[in-house]
Amino acid sequence: MCNEYHIKIQSFKKPPTIVEKCIKMPFINGKTPNFKDTLIGVNDLFKNGFFMGDAKPSNFLKTPEGSVEPIDFGLVFKHDTLESIDHEVKKNIISDYLKGGFRYIPNEIKNEYHSCIVKLDDILGKDSPTRKINLKILSKAGL
Repeated sequence: MCNEYHIKIQSFKKPPTIVEKCIKMPFINGKTPNFKDTLIGVNDLFKNGFFMGDAKPSNFLKTPEGSVEPIDFGLVFKHDTLESIDHEVKKNIISDYLKGGFRYIPNEIKNEYHSCIVKLDDILGKDSPTRKINLKILSKAGL
């Protein structure tokens, strides 16, 4: 997803590579963004066709130039590839969304995010983490 995202935004940074079973990411100079900047980062991902199941400040860096860059693509997905996402990754996307990722979704795109989470929940059926979480948490997340 990282390489696909950087191709989409026409970023010419050095792409991530696999070195001895580890992913080597390009260096991005920056610091952890605040709440508002994280919303901007999530919105920028969304505008380019990507969703993040575990949206939170630590998955972005704010550069000295002011841009908010995603740095963790482990739970990034595209809405048109829901069926092809690994079963465990689907569960992690829903779980992390429910643990607080929903808090970092801008209001103007919450409906689309909610729709994707519901689709993943339907795909997982009885294996979905939503079956093991209390109603208060589900309600906070909008489910």
